[in-house]
Amino acid sequence: TALFNSADTDGSGFIDYNEYREIFEDPEVITWLAAMELDVTDLDMIFELLDTDSDGRLSRADLVQGISRLKGHARNCDMISLHRENMQLGKKLGSIEALLSDR
Repeated sequence: TALFNSADTDGSGFIDYNEYREIFEDPEVITWLAAMELDVTDLDMIFELLDTDSDGRLSRADLVQGISRLKGHARNCDMISLHRENMQLGKKLGSIEALLSDR
């Protein structure tokens, strides 16, 4: 996508957090995202939601799939964020359960 190519200023094939912030603060990009009903007021949260493997960078697939998943009503971002937090809590609870069962 053109957005990805514009954001990947170092040509690494990934968008790191600094590249992400730079492109997502561009007024034209904000307008385009707003037209898709994607609220970009919390850029940190959106980066975390787009970075599905939590490696601190976005692949082309992360960006395209993430934006299409998040676009729509603002509640979509909230629901996806809650789902992700729920999954993380589930993993932590599983770890605690495993520790307790070893005793």
